[in-house]
Amino acid sequence: MNHCRAVTEMMRFDRLSEFVFAFGLCIIDEWVYDDLSKRIFFEKNRHY
Repeated sequence: MNHCRAVTEMMRFDRLSEFVFAFGLCIIDEWVYDDLSKRIFFEKNRHY
């Protein structure tokens, strides 16, 4: 879960839903570690 905590601490969330979304992705990522999905996620959030 260290990776998870790093994601949540690193990013600033305007809405609770964004936090839940990121945390949900994070937990899924613990089971299926997929570099591509994370890259897409960070690319999307870079625009905000």
